[in-house]
Amino acid sequence: MRDDGIERAVGIVMAPHWSAMSIPTYADRVEAAIAADGGPAFSFVRSYHDHPALIELLADRVRAALDQLPADTRGDATVIFSAHSLPIRTEADGSNRCLRCHDAACAAGCRYDAGLRETADLVARKVGLDRHTTAWQSAGRTSDPWWGPPIEELIR
Repeated sequence: MRDDGIERAVGIVMAPHWSAMSIPTYADRVEAAIAADGGPAFSFVRSYHDHPALIELLADRVRAALDQLPADTRGDATVIFSAHSLPIRTEADGSNRCLRCHDAACAAGCRYDAGLRETADLVARKVGLDRHTTAWQSAGRTSDPWWGPPIEELIR
């Protein structure tokens, strides 16, 4: 970018919900590279989970999916909004620490979880859904607990 004469750039992580495991990590790597070798000034989009264009895009996709259901069952459908789960590490003192926002015992207030729920609520309102919920997917194989409920269990 420097060689091409770019003086200013915007970094966007393609995950709309803020997570301490992703957003700051990528920004730190860019800033370290610029500090070492120079480069353009960077701004970073930290979250866009509630951006009207994203909400409209998701609402269009939900409507299209619902249109695939028979008309007589469509109203009874529950839409599940899902995001990638992350582990909750157990600290040496036995407390849990969320790797998403690094808050101890943050289950009731994690920014990542709250962002997903806000996106779901905004899309549901836009579509006019009567029933929707959130779930988590892609939990890894570690001994740590992962955020739930897992989508597989919720579907059952």
